[in-house]
Amino acid sequence: MLPPPRGAKFRRRRLSIENPFSAQRLRPGVLEYRFADGDSIAALCDRWTKGPATMQIVGPHGSGKSTLLASLARELARRGERVTLVTLRDGQRTMPGDWPALRALSPRLVIIDGYEQLGWLARAQLRYWRWRQGARLLVTAHGSQGLPTLYATRMTPELAADVARALAGDQFVIDPMDLHSIMAANGGDLRESLFALYDRFEARRRGE
Repeated sequence: MLPPPRGAKFRRRRLSIENPFSAQRLRPGVLEYRFADGDSIAALCDRWTKGPATMQIVGPHGSGKSTLLASLARELARRGERVTLVTLRDGQRTMPGDWPALRALSPRLVIIDGYEQLGWLARAQLRYWRWRQGARLLVTAHGSQGLPTLYATRMTPELAADVARALAGDQFVIDPMDLHSIMAANGGDLRESLFALYDRFEARRRGE
């Protein structure tokens, strides 16, 4: 058998490197939420469990709301709390089909990601159930829903660079000015900006 050509092993290794900005690595819960103002997950958990029974997290698209929720749910579960996290998709006007089964578990803490999707009747039913159950409700939305605000997410170029560096490690050198222009092109949406970095990483790997 002929030996592989020189450099083949290196090329195989280089091509096997995972893109640090792949969708798998951007899922909520993979990275911890990063605070720009010195706040913390522990402090937010304390404020919600000891404050108003219904609160909101608000912030624009791609500012880290779902990542923040995943970090909150993990910390609350670590404290021994019963937490139910429900994620609503665009245009979902009612609670998901498995909501009755989740409700039967009598969770003390319920988190609704994408609350603004719900119609007025679904919101009224959810609030009534919370009141009857004596549970606590935390919701996310892009704008205020008239509830006490637990936290407002926002994305700065410095925070975006911190997240990008944490993902890329030493695989991909990111020019801060380049990232700033990507963020501006995507309206400050960190998720879309990281997807743009995925394309740039692939292009650099191909030598383009």
